[in-house]
Amino acid sequence: MDVWKNAIFHNFANIKTAAAHILPHLFPNVDCGRLKKRNIQDRIKNYGHTAGIENVRVSPHTFRHTFAKMWIMAERDILSLQEMLGHSSVEMVKNYARLFQPDLKKKRARYSPVDTIGSLGK
Repeated sequence: MDVWKNAIFHNFANIKTAAAHILPHLFPNVDCGRLKKRNIQDRIKNYGHTAGIENVRVSPHTFRHTFAKMWIMAERDILSLQEMLGHSSVEMVKNYARLFQPDLKKKRARYSPVDTIGSLGK
């Protein structure tokens, strides 16, 4: 099985390298160049407006922040979150965890195993 995994990995790496020569950017502009940061921000903001989202900032940062909150609320591994967000230290991710602590406490209180002990024998 490891032979197959290695073959797939190497083929993917070759395809990725070949594709980079043809289309070097993941999200190219109309001239196949690199999209500018501001252009992406404006597009996301316009998508939010078109979707009727109001009274909430719609931005790449908001998506990132929301993703981090959902990850933490699902009580998933913060080291994986650190890696996905590209933080060099776990301290920034701990800041997210502290920021969402009140929400986590509410969630834990709502699903406390102590509340279900009485109904186990029924």
